[in-house]
Amino acid sequence: MGEKLLSNTVSTVPQTLLECLPKVRDSFDYLSYLPAASAEGLLKAVQPLLKLSMPLKDTLMLVLRKAMFSRQADARKVAVTGFLMILRHFKVLGGLPCSQSCSQSFSFSQIQVDIHTPPSSAGNEALCLEILGNLRRCLTQQADVRLLLYEGMYDVLGRNPHLGPPILEMLLSQFRRYYEAEDDVTPPLQLDPCITAQGDQVFLVEPLGHLLCSMVQCLLKCQQLASESEEPEDDEALTAIQSELGAVLESLTRRMIKCEMEDFELDKSADFSMNSGVGVKNNIFGILVLGLYEVLMEHTCMSADFSKESCEQLLQLFLNYNKLAETMKEKSVKGKSGGAKVARSLLTIRCTAKILQGLFSDDVPQHQEGLSVLRENLDLVRFIVSVAQQKIQQVCDKGHTDGSEGSNKDKLYKYCCNMARVLLRKFTSDLQAHGEDGRRSKGKAVSAMCLEGFCTIVNIICSRYPDQVAAFLTQIEPGGDDVEEEEEAVTNMDDQERVNFHIKRFQRMVVNVVTSSDDDVSPRDAVQLVNVISLLSRHLPPDSDHLIQLHAWVNRLCAEQNLDDSGMTKALLSLLFSLTAQTSTSLTILRDLAQDVHSQMGDIDQDVEVEDQTQFALVTPRTAPPVLALVLGQVDRVLEEVDWVIGKMKAELS
Repeated sequence: MGEKLLSNTVSTVPQTLLECLPKVRDSFDYLSYLPAASAEGLLKAVQPLLKLSMPLKDTLMLVLRKAMFSRQADARKVAVTGFLMILRHFKVLGGLPCSQSCSQSFSFSQIQVDIHTPPSSAGNEALCLEILGNLRRCLTQQADVRLLLYEGMYDVLGRNPHLGPPILEMLLSQFRRYYEAEDDVTPPLQLDPCITAQGDQVFLVEPLGHLLCSMVQCLLKCQQLASESEEPEDDEALTAIQSELGAVLESLTRRMIKCEMEDFELDKSADFSMNSGVGVKNNIFGILVLGLYEVLMEHTCMSADFSKESCEQLLQLFLNYNKLAETMKEKSVKGKSGGAKVARSLLTIRCTAKILQGLFSDDVPQHQEGLSVLRENLDLVRFIVSVAQQKIQQVCDKGHTDGSEGSNKDKLYKYCCNMARVLLRKFTSDLQAHGEDGRRSKGKAVSAMCLEGFCTIVNIICSRYPDQVAAFLTQIEPGGDDVEEEEEAVTNMDDQERVNFHIKRFQRMVVNVVTSSDDDVSPRDAVQLVNVISLLSRHLPPDSDHLIQLHAWVNRLCAEQNLDDSGMTKALLSLLFSLTAQTSTSLTILRDLAQDVHSQMGDIDQDVEVEDQTQFALVTPRTAPPVLALVLGQVDRVLEEVDWVIGKMKAELS
């Protein structure tokens, strides 16, 4: 709250804070003692003032330099965070005037503060190069300090493109410490310098996969900026370092494809137990190699447009990845003490969305030969869908995900829309053609994973982008496979009609699933679809005809369908209670459900005969216990409302 207040003060009345500059300077003395989140909040809040006051900027630089040499790792992390922030906001060569480049807007009178001290591009360049020199010292520190640096380089390059050559040179220089330059040497990387031992304990000191990931992402960013630039690129230093880095990545990819697990001493005979130093070391090495394969998969995918050669390379990298991952998984299962936890994927959400689209919805003729190579490997398909689930769940839980562009809210919305469309298309096509594929057991598992990912994305949009629900639904609307005469009507819908249109679409899918005779169609699919309907129903007005119709449909489904599945029963009844609360009284439904539960479970007095008759077909001997729990929970809520009304009436009458 204090950081937000300070940020608002800086954006509205910066001159007031400049008048009491000593107080602001004093706050910097406590910077290295603050928790990481609080320190970052303070730095973001005062960032615009740094361009309005050179003494304040110089004070911060001194504090950050001092923190860089602190004994406390958290203080060094604060220093890295602060230096990265300055790099993002002090642009080199052709930067905007200070008052224009600040992230906050200032009034005309406030802009006068910095008019007499115009920014110097040369000064900014010297400052940024000095900071990069300070950041190089991070490359000898703990793994989490280095990790913070590697993860921040992409954003710096996006905001300050002219720092490309020194950033790429710094990363490549660090990578060469572990890289075998000779083309015929395998493995191409030395892993032993990436760890250190203290007594019997082994620690990671170089997150090599993240270093390679930072190199690849920064290289891709430089190439993207060059392609978007209207002026021809004449920076010889940037061209040279890009060419050198490209050659390193090409050689590394080729040699990592040829590598066997034995080359890294990580074959099936290796010890992966967590009870010994050797086992811990092998687990660390295994996770590093898995990360390297993932980063090279991303580089191969993003550097080429699904050509046959690039797809074959990507598949070979995955096969090596999968072989090692399966070995580590197998060994960790055998060792009762357990192996290392599965590391988070180093694939970015951007790359994941691209491969996902290629696997399930890319119809470009030139891509088909290469994509067919990927589509035929079901392990690869499952891997990409599982990574997509991981990224989507991170966004759902935290509002951001790992990797470049993982904190850009607009980009995340775009990727979520793209993935939702692809995942839903895969599920619906499988639902329509179920039973036709001879390998349907694995295929259906992929289909269920796609639906689960889609449901999570709907949750993200409804909770984090509530104003864009209708726009999201427009993005996932059916294509040419659906009835053509509906297309014009869909285009002319208002937001409420659009939500209702898609609810009806998912209602049809629910009916298809619950009435299917295919053993491979899981009731869990229907649960996911009901959850999607529940999320979307919250965007219908309480008194709308659409909501009343939906309530009638759910009520009819509960009354007529003997689902005999506790998960599906819970989902449908929860939705029924929610809709009933918005459209009518729930007492009648509660009474009927209570009678049905009584009929199925019997009376507490064993001598009392209970008539075997139910009004809701979904209440069966198997589902009666969870239905009872739901009914009692709903009764508690009703009684709480009654207590509140009675309390309010007593207060008014007294």
